[in-house]
Amino acid sequence: MQYLIHLTVRAGGKTFLPMHIPVQLAGFLIGPFAGFLLGIVAPPFNFIVSGMPPFPLFIAMMLELGSMGFFAGLFHRRLKFNIFLSLTFAIFISKIFFALGWWLVFLIGAPAFLSHKGAIALTTGAVMQGIPGIIVQFIIVPSVVVAVSSLEKHRIK
Repeated sequence: MQYLIHLTVRAGGKTFLPMHIPVQLAGFLIGPFAGFLLGIVAPPFNFIVSGMPPFPLFIAMMLELGSMGFFAGLFHRRLKFNIFLSLTFAIFISKIFFALGWWLVFLIGAPAFLSHKGAIALTTGAVMQGIPGIIVQFIIVPSVVVAVSSLEKHRIK
């Protein structure tokens, strides 16, 4: 799905956030550590395979997605928060980690084209551009989690 988005929509990855949904689902359905692991591995793997997200963005995204998967699972599976509240908190906290990821990039030596921008500005811009993707997340993720949970309750033992 994400390759189709990258190929057909200008800035599609930044707008529709296709890596976020599988990471959130891993956290919700498998648990916080699975969500964390997938979130850490997905950006560099995707970069190696497709060149997206570009360097150094994938470094900040590793922190963002790792925290998102972890907190989605923690809030929903461990703390038993409702799915919408869990998703809201996971997205919010992940944006803090995204900003921390950019600070890490600056600390290790950001490319010259980023030097005039700050971590907060980059994070704010990413959130604003990603609003359509966040809306999609609030539609798809709860629907899939409820459907899978319903199937698990009704499966033959």
